[in-house]
Amino acid sequence: MAGQLGTSLGNYYKYEYGEVFPGLNVLTSLAVNLNVSLDWLIANKGPMFYDEKTKLQENAAFERVKGEVGEILAHME
Repeated sequence: MAGQLGTSLGNYYKYEYGEVFPGLNVLTSLAVNLNVSLDWLIANKGPMFYDEKTKLQENAAFERVKGEVGEILAHME
């Protein structure tokens, strides 16, 4: 994993044991390699995986369009 993150094994162990907080370049590599949201990784905000975020956005868009279609149909009656 250290190699995938572009860091030394010693630094990786320090991250694992909480001795050092990884820099932005390591966090970015971690997010890319694990396909997780950087917002979730750093601040524990939002969905963990990008797929979940996409689904939430799709559901919100669907609900918005559903409401708009309902309004249009109501005016057509």
